[in-house]
Amino acid sequence: FMSETIDNMFSLEGPDGSGKSTQAKLIKEALEGNIMRVELLKSPDTTLLGEFIRANVGNLEPWLRDKLFLLDIEASLKKVEGKKDHIIVWDRYIDSFYASNKEMSIEAAEVLTARLPKPKKTFFLDISSQHIFSERRETLDHHSIPEWLQQKSERYYEILRREPERVMRIDARRPILEITQQIVVEIKKILGR
Repeated sequence: FMSETIDNMFSLEGPDGSGKSTQAKLIKEALEGNIMRVELLKSPDTTLLGEFIRANVGNLEPWLRDKLFLLDIEASLKKVEGKKDHIIVWDRYIDSFYASNKEMSIEAAEVLTARLPKPKKTFFLDISSQHIFSERRETLDHHSIPEWLQQKSERYYEILRREPERVMRIDARRPILEITQQIVVEIKKILGR
């Protein structure tokens, strides 16, 4: 892989409970309703490797965890290689690599992910940890704590400041279908459809 932008690739990012998985499914349905082919990818993936990462992420040495995440992403990208007529939508991608690793600097994350292609547009589903814990607690796993979700959001804001042309902030407190519509309109505009 080369560090390039893929024009038909988009990603959804944000803290746990921000609605990424929900939006990924709704965006796929909306775009496929317009006769477009959509591939949903997830990091970590739902493969054996992805499930291993998910189950053991807290017990792995940072260097090993990072290598496994990169391997998982590269395996997912192989699945869509050559599918130029498909729209690729990620439920977490390279930005979560940085946002979810408190000991990693943004510069280190950029070096580690330098070989991976960038999405044409990243939709940052922005929502406060207070709102998540008061309104969406059921979407969180038992490891989530407000301070960590807030720190993740701050790290996403750092990415937004560095790459405002690629990252689009979306107010994730708005109604779900309104958010879907906003993202679908933006994807269609980018693709010229």
